[in-house]
Amino acid sequence: KEHALIQILPRVEYYADLMQISHLYTNVKTTSANTKRWSCSSRGVLMFHRKLSKCPISIVDYVVVHELAHLIHFNHSRNFRSLVEEYHPQYKISKRRLKENWNGLWLW
Repeated sequence: KEHALIQILPRVEYYADLMQISHLYTNVKTTSANTKRWSCSSRGVLMFHRKLSKCPISIVDYVVVHELAHLIHFNHSRNFRSLVEEYHPQYKISKRRLKENWNGLWLW
């Protein structure tokens, strides 16, 4: 649990500062639940699956930017996708790699 936070929290802080939305998130937590990999609550709580910390940094950055973008757009609209792309231009590649490799993370 602590290892995952050590890996993910600095990326959250970096991108939240870069996106100028540090004031919008209230907490960062990790989970090992099988039902949800990551989420963002309307109260600003960001939740990330612990396995994410085993991913390459580009994948971690994509997920972090995706969840932070939900603090501005709580949907998957065109504006949301544009915001994600602004801060992670290669997000489509990262998204595809994540989808293709999530179940075999231990192989990375």
